[in-house]
Amino acid sequence: MDEQSQQPYTAGAGSALHVLAREFLSADDAARYAHERVGRRRDSGYFGYILQRSDRRFVITEPAEQPVSVVSHHQVIPDDHVLHGRFYSHPALSTLDAGKVAQLKWSVEDATTSLLMFSVTQLRNILASDYPAYLSGAEDSLIAFTPGGPRTLSLLGQLGTALAPGELARGIETGAVKPEQLVVEAAAAGDLQVLISNGRWRPRGKVTGERVPGPWERTVPERVSFGAVFPSADEAALDRYSRDAGHHDEEQTWFGFILKQQGKEEYVATELVPVGGVRDKLYSLRSLFSESRTLETIYPESFIPHSYFYSRQLVKD
Repeated sequence: MDEQSQQPYTAGAGSALHVLAREFLSADDAARYAHERVGRRRDSGYFGYILQRSDRRFVITEPAEQPVSVVSHHQVIPDDHVLHGRFYSHPALSTLDAGKVAQLKWSVEDATTSLLMFSVTQLRNILASDYPAYLSGAEDSLIAFTPGGPRTLSLLGQLGTALAPGELARGIETGAVKPEQLVVEAAAAGDLQVLISNGRWRPRGKVTGERVPGPWERTVPERVSFGAVFPSADEAALDRYSRDAGHHDEEQTWFGFILKQQGKEEYVATELVPVGGVRDKLYSLRSLFSESRTLETIYPESFIPHSYFYSRQLVKD
C-alpha cells in the first residue's frame, strides 16, 4: 500500500483522515480500489470512507484496521469533500472461531456467506446513517448496499440495537437463522449489488432474492468499472495492466477501452472483457456500454473512446 497519500487532514488532537490521491468517476470504482488495496490482508477487518469532492470525483481514505469514529466523521472530512459512503472488509474464513461455527451449526457455505455479507452491526450502522456502504468480504468478492424502500424500517426493526436486538439479529446470533436470510432481507430493504463476483456465491449485479447456483453467463454490466483518472492514456493503460495481472495466466483474450475526457487531458481505462460469443467480439462497444433511445453509445460524463487495450496470455513452454 505504497500510493502517495494527500496531506493528512486533521481536526483536533488525535484526529486525522488520510485521503488517497487517486480520483475516480464513481463511488463504485473508489470502492474497487480500496478492495484491491486490502487484497490478501485478511488477518483482520479494515474500514475506510468514500468521499465526494466538489468537482464530483470520488476518493477513498486509506483503509485502516480501526475505524474513525462514526460520530465524529464530520470533524475530519477535508474542505470541499462530503461523506458519500463507507467501506468495510472482512477477515479470512480461517480466522473464524471454529467452536462458535460449530455451536451455530453452520456449514462451510454458511460461514462463507457470513463473511461475504455485511454483519448485523454493520447493517445497523448503514440503515441508521442512510449512507451507501461497500464490503470486501474476500479477496475475490465486493458488494455494495444502498438502503432505501418501504422495507428499510422493517429491517432496522428486525435488527434492533446492540442492547435490544431484534428477532432477526437474535436468530443470527443463536444460529436459528442462517446468514443467507440476512442477504435476502437486505436485498428487499434496499439496493444490494455484487460488484465483484467470486463466481460461486452470486453473479455480478443486483441481488434479487435467494441464491441461484452458478455458473452464470456474462452479461453487459449495468455499472461499468473504470480505473482512476490519469493525465495520459499511457498511465491509464499501465494501471489497467498492473491491476489485471491475474488475467495474463488464463487461456483467454481480453480487451478494453481507454476513454478521454473531451477538452481535457483526462483518461480512464475500462474493465476488461473476455472475447467470446457474438456480442463479445474483439473491441465490441456493446460488450460494455448500453445505447440511448437514439442508438448512441452512452459513455460516462463527456468521455469518448480514445484507444484500445488488448491482453492475451503469455506463451507457455
